[in-house]
Amino acid sequence: MEAKLSRGKGRKPVLLEETKNEL
Repeated sequence: MEAKLSRGKGRKPVLLEETKNEL
């Protein structure tokens, strides 16, 4: 999960959506 956060640091909205799906 940490790697994904670092990778999608530039895309906040997309990152939030991806995190929600994982949760």
